[in-house]
Amino acid sequence: MIENDIDQLQHNIRTQQVHAVGTVRPFKNICLLCIQHGKKCLLTSDSDKQDEKESKLILENWLRFAFIEFGWIDEFSKMIARYAKRFKLLRIIQGFFRLTNAQFSPDGNKIVSSSNELIKVWDVSGKNIMTLKGHYRRVNSVNFSSDGNMILSASGDNTVRIWSAKSGAELQCYQLAFAEAKAARISSNGQTIVTCFKDVAILLWQVHHPVRKKKMEGHLHWVSDVQFSPDGNMFLSASYDGTIGIWETTTCEKIKELKGHSNYVLKAQFSPDGCFIVSCSWDKTIRIWDITSGKEVQKLEGHTDVVCSVRYSSDGQNIVSCSRDSTIRLWDSKSGKEIQILERQSNWVTDVDISSDGNTIVSCSNDQTICIWG
Repeated sequence: MIENDIDQLQHNIRTQQVHAVGTVRPFKNICLLCIQHGKKCLLTSDSDKQDEKESKLILENWLRFAFIEFGWIDEFSKMIARYAKRFKLLRIIQGFFRLTNAQFSPDGNKIVSSSNELIKVWDVSGKNIMTLKGHYRRVNSVNFSSDGNMILSASGDNTVRIWSAKSGAELQCYQLAFAEAKAARISSNGQTIVTCFKDVAILLWQVHHPVRKKKMEGHLHWVSDVQFSPDGNMFLSASYDGTIGIWETTTCEKIKELKGHSNYVLKAQFSPDGCFIVSCSWDKTIRIWDITSGKEVQKLEGHTDVVCSVRYSSDGQNIVSCSRDSTIRLWDSKSGKEIQILERQSNWVTDVDISSDGNTIVSCSNDQTICIWG
């Protein structure tokens, strides 16, 4: 992991021509000494001995000695920042049967979770702020709108509901004459909802014109997840047929189909810049896809059982995943390397999310716990 990255950086310094004031060789030697010292610090320190602030201080001192006018110095700074952060367990919320979802609000100050037919909203200290009641069967997905003002839920009672994130009041209930609603998402402008079912159908409709629903069918098996692109111009569908579909929002036409997983695809998400898609599957892998080409660009392997959920960090640099192997894993999205494994929950980890500032992770599990990591 980080050893290989730093070794590669050392190789680059030795082999590249450095244009700097003064003699090249002494300058290169100083750089190598600084990096070797930093490598020793990073590899022998744990999260209790060296926190992010200390790592930043070390990095600033290295750079004070090394005025390097290369592109790779920026990459080095980013690499150190990514690896310096080590998550540890902050708190546990206990006592909720069949936890299926745990997601942050856009500002990272709240968490919404679902357990059977109940939806609960928490602050990050673990205090329950409110409970949303209305569904009478299991809630399969729940998430905040992009502005944080609404909560959207999809349930086995064949309804999709919109709730006020401030008061907890139910604002809208859409009764759907289809199979069990598996997931629902609202576009970034808050105007459009896309929903999938324990069926091959996908529904798209305007929030204020729910009668005018557009129905799409493009998969051979259940559709397990749907997500809008950041700009709302596209949406994706993940399916038990092992594929991910990419659709145009305005025309509802399927424009690409991503193939590569060897088993059910459970979750998928657009990258923050809208250029990539990350997906997870029963085949125990996480895959990253280039949207333009439709080709797989990375396969992340490490989980030993079904990967239940996967999320990008808000800067797109990291990916967080959870699995039936009872672990949460943090990955570098560019290299595909595993950065850290988080272990505490004793059963399947069913959902995971990372806060917008990248400093906190939330996970929920069949062991009836929600864990908050930071």
